[in-house]
Amino acid sequence: MEKLTEVTYVSVWDGGFEIRSKAKIDEQTGLLMEIEVVEGIDEEGDEVQVLDEEYLEMPNGEKLYITHGDNGPSIYPF
Repeated sequence: MEKLTEVTYVSVWDGGFEIRSKAKIDEQTGLLMEIEVVEGIDEEGDEVQVLDEEYLEMPNGEKLYITHGDNGPSIYPF
Protein backbone atom coordinates (compact mmCIF):
# COMPACT_ATOMS: atom_id res chain seq x y z
CA MET A 1 0.00 0.00 0.00
CA GLU A 2 1.41 3.37 -1.03
CA LYS A 3 1.89 6.12 1.52
CA LEU A 4 2.11 9.23 -0.65
CA THR A 5 3.36 12.47 0.85
CA GLU A 6 3.14 15.84 -0.88
CA VAL A 7 6.57 17.48 -1.14
CA THR A 8 8.22 20.39 -2.93
CA TYR A 9 10.64 19.41 -5.68
CA VAL A 10 13.39 22.03 -6.15
CA SER A 11 15.78 22.11 -9.09
CA VAL A 12 18.65 24.59 -9.07
CA TRP A 13 19.90 25.83 -12.45
CA ASP A 14 22.69 27.95 -13.92
CA GLY A 15 24.50 28.81 -10.69
CA GLY A 16 21.54 29.35 -8.38
CA PHE A 17 18.18 29.92 -10.12
CA GLU A 18 15.59 27.75 -8.29
CA ILE A 19 12.53 26.22 -9.88
CA ARG A 20 10.02 24.88 -7.34
CA SER A 21 7.14 22.55 -8.09
CA LYS A 22 4.76 20.18 -6.35
CA ALA A 23 5.45 16.44 -6.27
CA LYS A 24 4.60 13.32 -4.30
CA ILE A 25 6.90 10.70 -2.80
CA ASP A 26 6.05 7.17 -1.78
CA GLU A 27 7.69 7.02 1.64
CA GLN A 28 7.86 3.22 1.59
CA THR A 29 9.75 2.93 -1.71
CA GLY A 30 11.30 6.39 -2.08
CA LEU A 31 9.72 6.68 -5.54
CA LEU A 32 9.21 10.29 -6.59
CA MET A 33 6.12 10.80 -8.72
CA GLU A 34 3.60 13.29 -10.04
CA ILE A 35 6.19 16.06 -10.41
CA GLU A 36 4.38 19.18 -11.55
CA VAL A 37 5.73 20.38 -14.90
CA VAL A 38 6.71 24.05 -14.90
CA GLU A 39 8.34 26.32 -17.44
CA GLY A 40 12.15 26.43 -17.25
CA ILE A 41 12.57 30.18 -17.72
CA ASP A 42 14.76 32.30 -15.43
CA GLU A 43 13.98 35.81 -14.15
CA GLU A 44 15.61 37.35 -17.25
CA GLY A 45 13.35 35.40 -19.60
CA ASP A 46 16.05 32.96 -20.72
CA GLU A 47 15.61 29.21 -20.82
CA VAL A 48 17.60 27.45 -18.08
CA GLN A 49 20.55 25.42 -19.32
CA VAL A 50 22.61 23.60 -16.66
CA LEU A 51 21.10 21.63 -13.78
CA ASP A 52 23.27 22.16 -10.68
CA GLU A 53 21.32 20.17 -8.08
CA GLU A 54 17.92 18.80 -7.10
CA TYR A 55 16.32 18.28 -3.72
CA LEU A 56 13.01 17.68 -2.00
CA GLU A 57 11.54 19.71 0.82
CA MET A 58 9.46 17.48 3.07
CA PRO A 59 6.39 18.83 4.94
CA ASN A 60 8.39 18.80 8.22
CA GLY A 61 11.08 21.06 6.68
CA GLU A 62 13.63 18.29 6.11
CA LYS A 63 15.56 18.53 2.83
CA LEU A 64 16.45 15.42 0.86
CA TYR A 65 19.20 15.65 -1.76
CA ILE A 66 18.71 13.79 -5.07
CA THR A 67 21.65 12.20 -6.89
CA HIS A 68 21.67 10.20 -10.12
CA GLY A 69 23.73 7.04 -10.39
CA ASP A 70 23.85 3.90 -12.50
CA ASN A 71 20.76 2.53 -10.74
CA GLY A 72 18.69 5.69 -11.15
CA PRO A 73 17.99 8.53 -8.72
CA SER A 74 18.76 8.18 -5.01
CA ILE A 75 17.52 10.36 -2.16
CA TYR A 76 19.69 11.33 0.84
CA PRO A 77 19.22 13.67 3.81
CA PHE A 78 21.13 16.98 3.53
